[in-house]
Amino acid sequence: MYQLLGKVTRNPHRLNKMQKWIRRIPQPLIYYVCLIISWAYYLLAPKTKKTIQNQINAILQKKESCRNYFFHLTLMLIEILFLSQRHLTPQNSIFNIEGEKYIDQALEKGKGTILYTTHTGNFFYYYWYLSQKYPCLTVATAGSLELRPLYEIFQSHGCNGLDYDQESPLKIWRALRQHLKNNGVVVLLGDFYRPNFPTSYLFGRETKTPAGAAVLSLENGIPLLPFYGYRHKKFQHHIIIKPPIQFSKDFSPKDPAAIQELNHILEELIISKPSQWFYWFNIKERFSDPL
Repeated sequence: MYQLLGKVTRNPHRLNKMQKWIRRIPQPLIYYVCLIISWAYYLLAPKTKKTIQNQINAILQKKESCRNYFFHLTLMLIEILFLSQRHLTPQNSIFNIEGEKYIDQALEKGKGTILYTTHTGNFFYYYWYLSQKYPCLTVATAGSLELRPLYEIFQSHGCNGLDYDQESPLKIWRALRQHLKNNGVVVLLGDFYRPNFPTSYLFGRETKTPAGAAVLSLENGIPLLPFYGYRHKKFQHHIIIKPPIQFSKDFSPKDPAAIQELNHILEELIISKPSQWFYWFNIKERFSDPL
């Protein structure tokens, strides 16, 4: 998938020409163009399709076609690369929000709050929305040449983020702590993978997941709110913010059980809209026992 994306994003001149061309197309027609592109990818990439289909069946423990995954992936990338300038304006309402009161209630305590989520739906768009309403900071991984243009687009939209691949862990940690002390909102994606992350279990399989959200929440009693978004109608999105989770008083900040508690939340968020989770294409790389 990264190779295909790189053919578009690694050539700035080509990307700029495509942006100008696609922005002239009426939005309803773009939707059907995405449908055709996704069908072509689905049919012409049998190895990728088989890999994704096997992983979906193994994780969900039932047969569910991966065709919708290809469609949502295509829509998300087209939105980010070519339509974000059109969509992400204060006048253009493409979001339906549920549970926003939980953010306001958490911030009333003056300690800031942590929003914990997955790469579901169009997670770039959801961070933009939250950044328009609240002082937000996130941690991203923009080290990939294929993905960097996507992050640069959202920087141009005023979205603030720390680059995990470029900044030192200590600098990131201090910045997040200070942001919370200033009663800010920290948005963390819990389904990132790095070999140096703590060992945990996701869907019953050994993996590595970040501990930062649990540590930040537990060490200072900061509310942690799970949330996720999904596409519910063409280019319209629904964002659901859930009540703060109640960590057991027995958990210490670096307790593996606290990380596992968050992994259960990740599982629920992914299963809620499985075809819209971004990482099906390389999920086998995240487990110690890939199928």
